[in-house]
Amino acid sequence: SKQYNQNVPDCRAKHKKLHQIPFNSKTKWEVSIHELPQEMAFETEQKMFSDDFQKVALVQMRGAPERVLAFCDSYLFEGEIMTLDEQARRAIVDEIISLGSRGERALA
Repeated sequence: SKQYNQNVPDCRAKHKKLHQIPFNSKTKWEVSIHELPQEMAFETEQKMFSDDFQKVALVQMRGAPERVLAFCDSYLFEGEIMTLDEQARRAIVDEIISLGSRGERALA
């Protein structure tokens, strides 16, 4: 959407970083927590806001897909939040393996 078509400095200014757990080779992931203003939220995230909460925390995790997937129970697909069942998890893992067989590395 138009609201997400912005350059990196503007995006960082609008999503102030509140905390970070840096990447390390043991966990193979990193987490950052950012301020999410209501006007920057996806439609599916709007339910988190109220008169009392004009900004909420956005948690972002990046790292090795198999490690990140272990923390997931849902995913966003075509604007809908879907349950990450075994079939969907297997499809994701199969695609990661496919990428790897072509010499590419995937990050989640």
